Amino acid sequence: MKWRIDFFVTPLRVALAAVAVAGGVLAFGWSGLFSVAATSGHWPITDWFLHYVMINSVKTHSIAVETPRNLDDPALIARGAGTTRVAVRAVTARRGGRGTRSSARWSRPRRTSTPRSRPGSRNTCSGS
Repeated sequence: MKWRIDFFVTPLRVALAAVAVAGGVLAFGWSGLFSVAATSGHWPITDWFLHYVMINSVKTHSIAVETPRNLDDPALIARGAGTTRVAVRAVTARRGGRGTRSSARWSRPRRTSTPRSRPGSRNTCSGS
């Protein structure tokens, strides 16, 4: 006896499949199994996609932007170097290095442990 399954693609079945996939994605996100830590890196396909989107976004948003003619002006170079120095010091301060005074306001300290619920609190991070 041969088994034969006839399967017809209908708009209803396509819609049900889309709802099932969306529900599965939402359930996976709700489960907390996916790490959102910035230090863990990305899967290669995710990394490629993020860079692809970033490059295309910059190209699209820079269509109407004209390149300044004086990019080799020493004053602009010094201004850009100062901005970069402040940004780098803000990042290193966040990682435990020595930063600027204002970088302490820009970045919050990293949480070293997960929050715990107190009895009677509305915190739902404990999973209960």
